[in-house]
Amino acid sequence: DQKIQLNTQISQTLEQMAQALFKSWFVDFEPVKAKIAVLEAGGSQEEAMLAAMAAISGKNADSLAIFEQEHPEKYAELRATAELFPTTMQKSELGEIPKGWTIDNLGKIIEFNPKRILKKGINAPYLDMKNVPVKGHSVQDVVCREVTSGTKFKNGDTLLARITPCLENGKTAFVDFLSSNETVGWGSTEFIVMRVKRDLPLSLSYFIARLESFRTKAIQSMQGTSGRQRADAAVLQNMPWIIPPDALLAKFGEFSNVVIDNNRIKHNQNAQLSQLRDILLPKLLSGEITLPDAEEIAKEADYVQS
Repeated sequence: DQKIQLNTQISQTLEQMAQALFKSWFVDFEPVKAKIAVLEAGGSQEEAMLAAMAAISGKNADSLAIFEQEHPEKYAELRATAELFPTTMQKSELGEIPKGWTIDNLGKIIEFNPKRILKKGINAPYLDMKNVPVKGHSVQDVVCREVTSGTKFKNGDTLLARITPCLENGKTAFVDFLSSNETVGWGSTEFIVMRVKRDLPLSLSYFIARLESFRTKAIQSMQGTSGRQRADAAVLQNMPWIIPPDALLAKFGEFSNVVIDNNRIKHNQNAQLSQLRDILLPKLLSGEITLPDAEEIAKEADYVQS
C-alpha cells in the first residue's frame, strides 16, 4: 500500500510539472518575457539568455553556474532550448504573442475524431467511460468485448469525455494500453478523440486536453438538453490557437513523453502490487503464511519490478 501511494504521488507530481511547463512556455510565455525584461533594463543578450534559462529550469544564476560545471551536456541542452524563444512580442487577434509564432485554428496541429476502422462482431479492447480517470492519464479496467457502435482509438490518441458531467469532472485519458497486436480499440460513444498531426510528440494532445483554457472552451461549446449536453468537436477544431514553432513543441514533447512513459510504468506496477496484496492478505489472516514469508514474497516481487 505504501509503494502504491508513493507511485501515485510521483506520477501526480510529474504530470503537474509537465502541465506547469506547458503553461509557462505556451500560455504565459515566461522564457520570452524573461528575456524582454532583461533587455528593457539595459542587460546584454547573454544576460537575457541566462534569464530565459532560469525561467525554464527554475534555477538562479548561481545554480546555473554550478549546473554548467557539473553537467555541461545538460547545460548546453538547456541553453539550446532557451535559444528557441524569441526576444520580442508581436500583436495578434489573441493579444501579444512571441514574435514568429502564428495564430491558426487548433485543427492545424490536432486532428479531432480521426477515422479508425474496426469491424463489427470481432472482439477488441473496450474502454468504458467509468474507467477513465479524472486525474492522470492511465485508465483502469480495459475488457475485451464484441465490437458494436462506439468510438475507435489507437495508441497515441487522447480521449476527452464530451458529455456532462464527465467533461466538467476532468475525465481524460491517453491511450497507451493497447498491446502490439491490438492496433485499434473502442469505447464509449461519448469520447472525443484527439491526435497530434505532423511529426510531433503524441503526448502533446493530452496536455492540450488538460489545459484549463481548452477545457473552458470545451465546456462552453456544449449543446443539448439539460443533463445530457455534449461538447462540440467542430468548435474545438476551429477555435483560434497560438501555434509555436515545431522545434519548440518537439522540445516540450521530449519531457512530456518521459512523463507519460513513467506514469504508465507506475500505473502497471500499482496494478501488480494491488494483485499481490490481495493474494497475500487472506493468507496472512488465515495463518497460511507468516509475516516474514509475506515480506520475502514482496521483496522478490519488488526486485522483479525493478
